[in-house]
Amino acid sequence: MSNHSKVIGTVGTATIKSTIISALFILFYPYSWVYAFPASFGLSPDNSLELLESVLNSAQKSLTINIYQFEHPQILKTIVKKMNEGVKIELLVEGDPWALKPDGQKILKQVQTAMLKKKRAGQHLYLMSVPSKDKPRRFKLDHAKYIIADKKKAWISSENFSTHALPDAGKIGNRGWQVVLEDPKVIQELQKTFDSDTSLSFGDIQDLTSSPLLEAEAETYSEGPSNSSEHSSKSRNVPSVPIGSGDVQSAALVMSPHSEAGIEHMIQSARSNLELEFMSLPNRWKDEQGNEVYSPIVNQIIASARKGVEVRVLLNDESVFRKEPPKKDAPMSQNEFTVALLQRLSICENLKMAAKIVNVKDAEITYIHNKGILADHGYAFVSSINGTRQSVTQNREVGIILQSKAANDYFSQAFDFDWENSENYKLKGSLKCNEKNSGPKQNPSEEVFFLDEAFQEQGLGF
Repeated sequence: MSNHSKVIGTVGTATIKSTIISALFILFYPYSWVYAFPASFGLSPDNSLELLESVLNSAQKSLTINIYQFEHPQILKTIVKKMNEGVKIELLVEGDPWALKPDGQKILKQVQTAMLKKKRAGQHLYLMSVPSKDKPRRFKLDHAKYIIADKKKAWISSENFSTHALPDAGKIGNRGWQVVLEDPKVIQELQKTFDSDTSLSFGDIQDLTSSPLLEAEAETYSEGPSNSSEHSSKSRNVPSVPIGSGDVQSAALVMSPHSEAGIEHMIQSARSNLELEFMSLPNRWKDEQGNEVYSPIVNQIIASARKGVEVRVLLNDESVFRKEPPKKDAPMSQNEFTVALLQRLSICENLKMAAKIVNVKDAEITYIHNKGILADHGYAFVSSINGTRQSVTQNREVGIILQSKAANDYFSQAFDFDWENSENYKLKGSLKCNEKNSGPKQNPSEEVFFLDEAFQEQGLGF
């Protein structure tokens, strides 16, 4: 029997390279006897709450949940209901900052109270945090978003448990992707990861079923824009896309803090087309010493375009996070800089590459929270992994590469909708291509065109 699913990014650095190569070789060049398994596909804001609720309600014995942000009253009700039905709940939540804010703490206190009341063996509410900032923790943030139901079904998503991430049907909310699959190997690896991440031996996990909840901070805070609650109550004018389903031929988990190789390989492997929809994709990172380095993800996107792959990149409009509308002379955001870079390269080198900033108003979403990739009409990447250095190399994140035409077709319809409802980004300043530079570069985004002064003065995002 074929080992049709693999995990990337959970082994030590000494063996990670060989593990990644073998896992991705099987994924992208599968043997003919690799068998398929069923999956369901969901979209935020169209049907994400419905899909998630179906997974939670399907559990008869156990629910294992790792979520970064938990502030959704309806999901709380469902989890407490399942607890009262005798389902064992293990819940891991990031402690900084969501669990310490009033909204998040209110939710967790209710989960804690329900658990202590039932006193069911094996039931736990874990908080990833440290008693003081001086003590180290394994991950910068536990930013993963996944569920295991009865050790038979896994939900992997870009979305947190919040009302703008998982809105009621027909309401405006985030753009995000979800997948539910019944692959024993994927489930086994997710459970193994959860068990390791919730180990008390590292000193960065608190079991709140045996200790008091931390005190809440005074102010509230939300990952979404300041008007996200207002948006989540508004109706969309476009018809909601129903939950999709289809077969997956093979799957590979990609996990931070070692996700870089898996993401790069998927981009490198594209032969005809490549689409990326990201909340955040800066074209440069900062290394541990604070030095500027080129984003390996952006570099691989450019390299794929230079091989003749048709590339489309759609990034979030970061102005939605500002309290006031941006001024006309405001510096470019990280995403705007990346879009401008890709557009200029496309013009200077005559590449089949286009990039846009989403128009949230026309797409009828709060913002892009997605971190997804599509390739060659047959592959889809669903994940919690942003295109930042912290997300790729320091956080705990979970993503999955699916070899599935059904998954690609499903998520492509949402990408195309968002793309068609977004205008081309207007380049600022004059364009001066550098004809001296041609052919492959070690850093593809380096020295391809002369930057005019207005472009240079913006600086480079991180």
